[in-house]
Amino acid sequence: MSLRVAKQKPANVLSVAIVTRDPARREELAQVVAHAGHAIVDTSSADVVLVDGSTTSQQIEAACTMGNWPVSLRQCFASGTTLAALQGCIHDVK
Repeated sequence: MSLRVAKQKPANVLSVAIVTRDPARREELAQVVAHAGHAIVDTSSADVVLVDGSTTSQQIEAACTMGNWPVSLRQCFASGTTLAALQGCIHDVK
C-alpha cells in the first residue's frame, strides 16, 4: 500500500489479504470483507491475512500477527469456523 493510500485509509478499515486455493471461495470471502467496509489487498500490505482451507488455528493466528492486531482479534479469526463467525470478527474491529 502506498503512503498516500495509507494516509487516506480510515482507522477502522482493515487491509485484508485472502489466502485460499479456490478462486470461487476467494471471491465469496472478498465480497464479505468488502461488504463489511474493508479493503482487499495482497499479503505484502495486509493488516490481516484471512487463511481459508486446511490450516490449524495456530497457523491462522500466526498469519494474523503481521498486522499487529490484538490477541483477542487474532483468536477470533483462529477460532472462527464459519463464514458468519469470520464476518463477526471483521465487524467487531473498531
